[in-house]
Amino acid sequence: MKNPLNPLWSLALGLFFLQATSLGAQQAAPQPDAAPARLAQEVPNSNPGTTEEDEELEWMLDNLFLASQTIGMDEADLFSALAHGLSMAEVARAHGLNPVEILDIALSFEESDILDELLQEEIDLGDAGDWRDEAAEDSAWLIYQEDPFGLEEIVWVLDGAAEACDLDMLELADWLSEGVSMEQIASEMEVELDELSDYALDYLEETIDVLLLLEEIDEDEADAWLGWSEEILDEILADEALFETLADEAWAEEMVEILAGLMGMEADALWDLLDEEVDLQALLESHEIEIKDEKLADEIDDFLDWWNDDDFEEEENANREDF
Repeated sequence: MKNPLNPLWSLALGLFFLQATSLGAQQAAPQPDAAPARLAQEVPNSNPGTTEEDEELEWMLDNLFLASQTIGMDEADLFSALAHGLSMAEVARAHGLNPVEILDIALSFEESDILDELLQEEIDLGDAGDWRDEAAEDSAWLIYQEDPFGLEEIVWVLDGAAEACDLDMLELADWLSEGVSMEQIASEMEVELDELSDYALDYLEETIDVLLLLEEIDEDEADAWLGWSEEILDEILADEALFETLADEAWAEEMVEILAGLMGMEADALWDLLDEEVDLQALLESHEIEIKDEKLADEIDDFLDWWNDDDFEEEENANREDF
């Protein structure tokens, strides 16, 4: 389910950013001297060690800082705009800035690392070219992707938690990225969990009221959405790997859509079959799918292994729309 804060916030933030542009955002934005050291705040860490996902998140946060400095706005405000469904490119354009300028700066840091590796003879020219191409693709995705952190589904919870705990959304995300649940954050900030929940549901109800007024949803849809959100709220607040959970959900949606396309069916139809506990691997074999793209074939294999994990089947198949 897509959180409809996107159209509401796109309008509100768009007006704000356009006003900022008229007040002088057209001036040249300052360029940062170096990438920042992120996640400096000390919080309890229930997931020690650095994983590939940790490195990717840190890379995204570093680039968030670069983008905010280039645009000329507060880093936390940019993060909040992205969480509400905007892209860095949209925010940059609202400030009178060409998004390519952000891309150029991001690539300049990557190229510096590439040159350093070349000089140390850790890579050859072929590796350097591949690295540069991949960096350009990844950076372009980050800049032009709406909601790149994948938070729009639960942004109403983040808004409520940030207000209840007197944190900005980026500070809250820093804690969450360290494997701390919102329940633990509330305890650390001496905030009652019920208060946090009330703030979150208030944000959701305000959004629903707006959508009802705009006739984007009807009363039945509003009631169903609110009831579902109340049911999963406790699970969201207690999740100590919330970013990982959101990433898994997004990956599942993407892969099921790809697999459905390969089998010539709609994604919703495939989800219905999976909800009926149809074996996904057997279903693919019955359609005699031939995948010539080696990278895609490997990802499908990874997804099938992940999907068939017992914990996932017990916890996720029962309700694939977790958040």
